[in-house]
Amino acid sequence: MQGYKSKIRLSVSIDVKTDQVIEVEVLEHHETPSYACDVTEKWFLKRFEGKKANQDLEIVKMMAEDQNEVVAITGATITSNAVAKGVNVCMENYREIKEAVLDEIFK
Repeated sequence: MQGYKSKIRLSVSIDVKTDQVIEVEVLEHHETPSYACDVTEKWFLKRFEGKKANQDLEIVKMMAEDQNEVVAITGATITSNAVAKGVNVCMENYREIKEAVLDEIFK
C-alpha cells in the first residue's frame, strides 16, 4: 500500500480456525524515519494481532473503542493508514478464498 513517501510491503498471517490476524510484518518501506520509524516496531504491529478478519480495520488517533479499531502511530497517520489498508486487502482476499475453498475443507 502507498504510505506517505513510499509503498509499504506487508506479510499478514491469519488463523483459518479463528479467523483472526496472527501476525503483521512490514517487509519493506522507505518512509521518512523521523515520522514512521515505528512502523516496523512490534508494539505497533501487535495492535493488529487478534483482530477478526471478517471486518475491515480503521485507524483511530487516541484510543481504540471497537474491535476493528487500531491506534495510529502519533505523527504518522498516513503510514498507519497504509498498513491498515494493506491488512484490510489481505483480510478481504482471505475472506474470498475462505468462502470459495476453505469452508469445504474445514467442514
